[in-house]
Amino acid sequence: MIDGAPPAEYGEKTSVVINVTTRSGQGLTTPHGDVTASYGSFGTSNAGVNFGYGGQNWGNFISLSGLNSGRFLDPPEFTVMHAKGNEENAFDRLDFQLSKVDTLHLNLGFTRSWFQTPNSFDAQNATAWNALVVDNGGLDPNGNLVGPADQRAQIKTFNIAPTWTHLMGNNAVFTLGAFVRRDQFNYYPSNNPFADLAPDLQQETVSQDRSLTNAGLRSDYSYVKGIHNIKAGISYQQLSLTKIIGSASWIRH
Repeated sequence: MIDGAPPAEYGEKTSVVINVTTRSGQGLTTPHGDVTASYGSFGTSNAGVNFGYGGQNWGNFISLSGLNSGRFLDPPEFTVMHAKGNEENAFDRLDFQLSKVDTLHLNLGFTRSWFQTPNSFDAQNATAWNALVVDNGGLDPNGNLVGPADQRAQIKTFNIAPTWTHLMGNNAVFTLGAFVRRDQFNYYPSNNPFADLAPDLQQETVSQDRSLTNAGLRSDYSYVKGIHNIKAGISYQQLSLTKIIGSASWIRH
């Protein structure tokens, strides 16, 4: 962990930098794994499993975990209403030692989370608000009961990162890597748009479809001799952002 001014290789970071080496299955000639589970308040349950196995020149380590909760996000009221959510994570690391000086690593990751937007008392009682403010008897134009607000969101993220490491003698290491990460965010309004009407809080129903893709290459050369350490490298990355937002507003005459 680097808690001061970050070195040049983390130049785009402005706060604490944590450099993590993920677990590997290389050298685990006997399969090894762990299973964990827990349960807590608000129906919160966790489960996870990891497994590693390999030989002297290869290895595979995989980790899976999941979370389900009745209070995924903090609600705006002391009472928890409409706050369910779940999350799933998958990670896989593959290692191949091609020779005494060359090694390939491949990290694969995927995360998905789905969660409800917690309701306030006003949003939970959208039927009453519609009856009072819109003067529609709590019914939509089709004669259906408006019901409580039911806004939800989903986030999906995947990450692919291959790396090649080459030993250059006893004192130097060269690394070349690539990475692709994509984040997909979707926000879903209530199935009945009138349920999103909350006076003084929300005057429209909104949907969003956003994605961010980050792809690039990185390489570095590290040399260590006695008390001296020299490290130089270069990185290139490109960001691609797309955004689609839909909304509908109410105008009262």
